[in-house]
Amino acid sequence: MASKKQDFSGTHGIFKYLRRNLDVKLTGYLATFYFIIYLVGISKTLYIRFFVYQRKEDFSLPQLFTFWFLDWLFVVAFMTVIAVITKRMKERGMRWKKLLFLNLIFALLMAVFAQLLFDFAKSFVSAGSLSRFDPHRSLVNFIALLDVNLLVYCSLVFTIYIYYYIKEIKKKEAEKLKLQSQLSDARIRMLTGQLQPHFLFNSINAVVGLIDIDKRKAQDCLVDLSDFFRDVLSNSQQNLTTVEKELIILEKYLSVMQVRYGGHLLVKKEISREVLGLQMPVMLLQPLVENAIKHGYSGNTKCLRVLIKIAKAGKYLIIDLENDGHPIANVNQVFTSGVGLSNLFSRLSKLYGKDFKLNITNLEKESGVGIHIEIPVKFLKKNKSAQI
Repeated sequence: MASKKQDFSGTHGIFKYLRRNLDVKLTGYLATFYFIIYLVGISKTLYIRFFVYQRKEDFSLPQLFTFWFLDWLFVVAFMTVIAVITKRMKERGMRWKKLLFLNLIFALLMAVFAQLLFDFAKSFVSAGSLSRFDPHRSLVNFIALLDVNLLVYCSLVFTIYIYYYIKEIKKKEAEKLKLQSQLSDARIRMLTGQLQPHFLFNSINAVVGLIDIDKRKAQDCLVDLSDFFRDVLSNSQQNLTTVEKELIILEKYLSVMQVRYGGHLLVKKEISREVLGLQMPVMLLQPLVENAIKHGYSGNTKCLRVLIKIAKAGKYLIIDLENDGHPIANVNQVFTSGVGLSNLFSRLSKLYGKDFKLNITNLEKESGVGIHIEIPVKFLKKNKSAQI
């Protein structure tokens, strides 16, 4: 599909283009910068006139300020147009030699028109007409001030290029951060998605084991499993959820496990009221509990107790999970031997960088295994309507 080409031909089209591409912020910078230059010039002129040459006759301060204001207004308007042209030339990728030549032409034009405006205004104010305008004297003044006007133009053009350069860098940085954020979100969703089939396979194996033993329990397990995955899939596009919602999902997972283990699995939860509205990574508790049950029942364990504690301590959300099952022979291998915890560690790294803790230790006297997690509250939001 062919793109519609914009037509800026004619005076109306040119003004429309200038208005559309006018950068008010840049115009403000140019006006302020040139105003500072003028303050220096005014101070220098007044000092030389009154203190060096001590000439006070034929001097009108209001007229002088009027002339200077007209010149300041003209230069700011002229450089605003130059800023729009510069932006256009940058977009077209014009070569530096052509840019240098065009800016030299623009500098001469600015100096010529500024000098003519000053002389015309001076002649009109003093005589009420342009009859006292002296072209020769105007030319002499133009040549005398040419170097100063060129330096002023160069400094203003330098300001324009610096402004566009910084603006371009900020734009690229913003695009880079946005791309990194999108990539990080995609990786987190991928890691979260890996947990779903992992848990599904384990749950199917549990149901298969129940079919021949207790069909009713197997049916209940499938219903709970369906509810669990419905909630998980509804949060599949999110990286964070509230503690309250995560506990609801965990409860449905525990219902599946209760069908499998019956009264041999006892789960106790100690949840502080103030943390229910805080946000935490999606599917964080489920792999922790699954890992506690899996490793807790290894060995000769017949009845497993699992304790889940969630509280807020200072700037961190604290999650502790303990079981009284069999201790882990090699704690370091837990993060590499399975999907759940290694996946969880990667997700926490993507979300919080290095500002989190995930530790697994055997409890004293080999009375079980403890998992400790700390994530910063500064990344989280509160929901005052959350209830226990």
